[in-house]
Order: sequence, then C-alpha cells, then structure tokens
Amino acid sequence: MIVGMGAEIPPGVVVVLDVIRAFTTAAVAFERAAREITCVSSLEAGRDLRRRFPDRLLAGESRGLKPADHDFGNSPSEMSTARLDGRQVIQSTSNGTVGLVRCPDPVALLAASARNVGATARWIAANQARTPWTILCTGRTAEDWACAEYLSDLLRGVRPSRADWSRASWTAPPNTPAPTPGDRRPNVSISPGTCRSAVTSTGPASRWSAKPGATTWCSPRRRAERPGAQSTGGGAA
Repeated sequence: MIVGMGAEIPPGVVVVLDVIRAFTTAAVAFERAAREITCVSSLEAGRDLRRRFPDRLLAGESRGLKPADHDFGNSPSEMSTARLDGRQVIQSTSNGTVGLVRCPDPVALLAASARNVGATARWIAANQARTPWTILCTGRTAEDWACAEYLSDLLRGVRPSRADWSRASWTAPPNTPAPTPGDRRPNVSISPGTCRSAVTSTGPASRWSAKPGATTWCSPRRRAERPGAQSTGGGAA
C-alpha cells in the first residue's frame, strides 16, 4: 500500500520515496562512485556527524537551497558532475531523509525515486517477495505519487507502460494535504525502470550509524550488517 508521512508504518518492507529530489540525488551520488551515504533527520544532525567525521561530505537543503557550509545541495544536476571516488556523504533533506529515519524497525528499508524504481522492484521480488510492503511517499508532488503508483504496479506484477506512468493520477492517502493547482501533471524526465547501476535504495539499509536518528546506506559493492539484524547483502543492478 501507499501511505503519506502522517500514516502509521506497518511491519514489513518499507520503500521511502522522494523523487524531487532527495533519492534522485542519492542515486546519482552512487553513480558518481560514492562509497556510503548516511541519511540524517536534520541539518544539525548532519553537522554534528561531520564534526565527528570531518572527511565526510555534506549534502542537503534548507527550504530547497544549499546551506553555506555544505559541499552539495539537493541537486541531481550538481551531483552529476561531482567526483566522489569512494567518499562518504552525509545527506539531510526536508522530506526524504526524514522519512527514512522515522521507520523504526522494518524488515528491509529502501529509498527510491524514478531513477531506480525498477531496480527497487526487482530487489524486493528477488529477496522479499512474500513480505508485505509499504511505500512511504514523503512529498506531496504529483511526481512522487505517480512514481509510488508505478512501483506499486510493479510489485503487484503489473507491467505499466511509460504512458501509464505519464497518466498516473493523484491518489493521496489519508492525512496527506491536497495538491495545489498545477500539481497533477507529472514531469517525466527519467524513464522509470532503466537504472543501470546499483544505487542507494536497491537493497535494505546496510547498517545503522552509531548516532540515533541516522541511516547509513552502503554502496552495493560492500556488505555490512545492521546490529541485531541479518544482512541481505547488496542491491540489485
């Protein structure tokens, strides 16, 4: 099922979705050879973590703008030219990373966008096919909800076409504000399901950071275990 940020998250696989732009940016960061992304719930949490690990890069936004003390904003375009080459990144955003850290103990925790929606569906089918799943839509844009419905179709065994994606209707769950005028038409700039690289959300959270309120995603080339949980390995391609 698809839920909004105000809903209770049931047990099972949780896919946290943010198309514009948190997890599109994170996907691009892994494509640019980032080794690890730690998602935190606030700018201050990110700054605190950076003080502890000064070699890590800060990426994030405040009201959509890059803070002066951050290395990157929340821009896939900016990230597409970054030379990360094994660097570790700390990411904080208004919606996407907040959605990740509010999921206390899922069977598997994934982060998705249009950039890797097909890879996300394939990972769940291969690793957690019998587990109930929930898609947590962190924003209220038409792009987010269209991507959520597209992923829902894939997980239910339906093969939606690009036209289906383009025509996806607004179906907001309870506790979600209605869209403002002009929000209903998705901006389809990335073809869903064509992700060729293993990116942030094609596997579960590899491990939790030592700091409460932060989630660490590792590149699928690495394997690590969350404390107290069985690791399911890296992500799908």
